[in-house]
This record gives sequence, structure tokens and C-alpha cells, in this order.
Amino acid sequence: MDSRLKNIRPEEVRRFLEKHGFVLSNVYGHHWVYYKKNGNQEFMPQVIDNNKQLYEPNINEMIRKSGIPKADWASFREYLKKC
Repeated sequence: MDSRLKNIRPEEVRRFLEKHGFVLSNVYGHHWVYYKKNGNQEFMPQVIDNNKQLYEPNINEMIRKSGIPKADWASFREYLKKC
């Protein structure tokens, strides 16, 4: 995994997804489910909000389910600073 993706906090991921047009769909306990429809494709990444850093399997799953290129995820902190 890219070293820039380590120590990601859930609130940073939520802001990143919202900047990319995702909306909060459901909250199940500590699991925040976001939704975005692009043409006939639907994306539903899930963010585990435990107020700690996210772990590699969770990050990889969010990347896969979001449809956002991994290169954008690797530079998401710079992206959030610009917005």
C-alpha cells in the first residue's frame, strides 16, 4: 500500500468522499455508508467510524467500492487542503 494512505482517519475519508459527490446513505452503528450513481453504475463505499486510523483492508475495500482511482486516493490529503 502507498505510504500516503497510512494513518487515514475516518473523518478525512468522509470529507474526501463528500468532495467527490458522495452522499451519506445510511448509518449502521459505526458504519457510514455513502452512495453515488454515475450513469448506470452505483458506488457504495462504507467508512468505519471508530475515531482511530483505518487499517489497510478497510482502505483497500473503500477504494474498490468507491470507483475513485487509487492515484486520487494517494493524494487525497493534498486534495482536501485545496478545497
